[in-house]
Amino acid sequence: MFTYARDVQIGNKDEHNWSASFIGWMTAIVIVGRIIAVCISHFLFSLCSKTQDISLRELAFISYGGMIRGAIAFGLVLKIPDEDGEDAFKERGLVITTTLALVIITTVLFGSFMAIA
Repeated sequence: MFTYARDVQIGNKDEHNWSASFIGWMTAIVIVGRIIAVCISHFLFSLCSKTQDISLRELAFISYGGMIRGAIAFGLVLKIPDEDGEDAFKERGLVITTTLALVIITTVLFGSFMAIA
């Protein structure tokens, strides 16, 4: 995070473009998408099993724990090409800043409320 901010201040061509509504929508999509994916996966695996081996509380914990984003997401978004040309992605700075905000929000929000075993 700090390296990205320092490179922009030094004069790299990326700017700190951000949109609060885009960050909000992406956070909501991450939460709803994770819950739906865990529920569908559990349903499909339960079709193949004869016994119920996971409780609703454990299912909620799997959903909750999976919402924490991290360095891999930020590293992958930095791989978006930034060359000028016809294949250039014009909103690269916005996507990078939004991903960085999602990593920070989900890590602080969901990570701080995670129960210590």
